[in-house]
Amino acid sequence: MSLLDKKIFDLKLAAKQITRNAKKLQKDEAKERRQCWLHVMRGQQDIARIHAENAVRNRNQSVGLLQLGARLQSTVNHIEAAKLQNKISSAIESVVFSMAVATRAMNIPSITHTMDKFEKMTDYLDTRHSYAAEALSGNQPIGSDQVDQLMANIIEEARLDIKNAMPSPEHTQVIPPLPLPPSDTELNEKLANLRNNYH
Repeated sequence: MSLLDKKIFDLKLAAKQITRNAKKLQKDEAKERRQCWLHVMRGQQDIARIHAENAVRNRNQSVGLLQLGARLQSTVNHIEAAKLQNKISSAIESVVFSMAVATRAMNIPSITHTMDKFEKMTDYLDTRHSYAAEALSGNQPIGSDQVDQLMANIIEEARLDIKNAMPSPEHTQVIPPLPLPPSDTELNEKLANLRNNYH
């Protein structure tokens, strides 16, 4: 296995690792949504909002990592195609080595920068747009409208759950009122009758 093949293999592993990290963030998002729902049900809106912010943050990071993983995989596929056609120049080879170093350290901005350099060198890449390194590193701001929308959705779900848990009027059983307790005079008469029967 040549050094270039080893670097291509490392890039494939890095793409898979990035995709796994994105899936983990999706699971974390689901957990945060559940916590938000539980706190909404308890009437703790402030704590629910914190969990909603975490859910939105996890979703945004997951989307960014999925895009980066797909972009890295596409780059690897094009490098392999160029290698098969013997069109690997020394400049492309140096970019591949730089990308392998960046992926080993999981340095997202460096990976993005190196892929941008690679895309400038090749004419046949179908992914030509650039991603902001800050967005992929998870530092993008969370929009309050996203959090508000998530909170509204969870509150609506909570209302539906409460509504479904309560019995409907046509299925409720009418319980007859309890009889009034007997008065003291009635109790005394019953007690006297019982004494007379046992004598």
